[in-house]
Amino acid sequence: MLATGNRWNLIGSEIVKASFSLKAELESIWYGLDNVRKKNLDKVLVFSDCKEAVDMLNGMKIIPWKLKMLVENILNLGRSLNVNCWYFINMEDNMIAHAAARNALYGRTSGI
Repeated sequence: MLATGNRWNLIGSEIVKASFSLKAELESIWYGLDNVRKKNLDKVLVFSDCKEAVDMLNGMKIIPWKLKMLVENILNLGRSLNVNCWYFINMEDNMIAHAAARNALYGRTSGI
């Protein structure tokens, strides 16, 4: 997720525990948006390598009832931050973010 006040910042998410991967992806998006809100950043671009989540957020896929409230919360938070489009990025193009997340998980600050 990219967000800006005076300059662009890469905003990460917290490690989430969820009962299935799609829920974990959506919770990560919510936590990332919540971090943007807390930092009072005013422009946001949201990228995810989970096409199913992106399609739900863009209204192109039916939302399962188990995820309806979470998706609604993400959309409401996104609207409050002027997010009007959610972007899909291929996992291969997202490898730097995956490496950074893995390093953060294990407490390393270099080696990306």
